[in-house]
Amino acid sequence: PFEFEFQDVNPCTGEVATVRFTGVERVHEFFNEAGDVHHFNVLSSATIETSDGFFGRETFVTVHNAEGLFGPREEEDRGMVIEIDNATLRNPDTGQRIRVHGASILVYVSEDENVVEKATFVVECLGPAA
Repeated sequence: PFEFEFQDVNPCTGEVATVRFTGVERVHEFFNEAGDVHHFNVLSSATIETSDGFFGRETFVTVHNAEGLFGPREEEDRGMVIEIDNATLRNPDTGQRIRVHGASILVYVSEDENVVEKATFVVECLGPAA
C-alpha cells in the first residue's frame, strides 16, 4: 500500500490544488540462475482526490527487462524500461474531466548512460462531460 500527496496546478482551473494518491503497488520479480533479478513488472493502482473536488483512478505499469533482446552485451550492462501511466479524474459539481497519460521507453547501456527512445506526457482538461 502507498499514500502520498503533492501540490500542482489544476489544468481545468489554473489554480494550485493538493493531489492525494492512495493505492496498492504489486511487484513481480523474475530471477536468473545466479539469483539476480532477470526482469520485473510493477503494477500500481490508485485512487486520486484533489482538494478542489476532482476524484478518479490511476493505473501505472513498469516493465523492466534486463535480459533477452536488450540483455547485456560485452562490457555493457544493457536493459530496457517501459512505463505507462493513465489516469482520469472528474469533478461531479462542474462536470470537468482531467486526463493524464504518460509513456516512456528507456534503453540503458550502463549505469551512467541512458537513451530515451520515446517519451510522452500529457495532462489536459477535457471540459465538462458531454
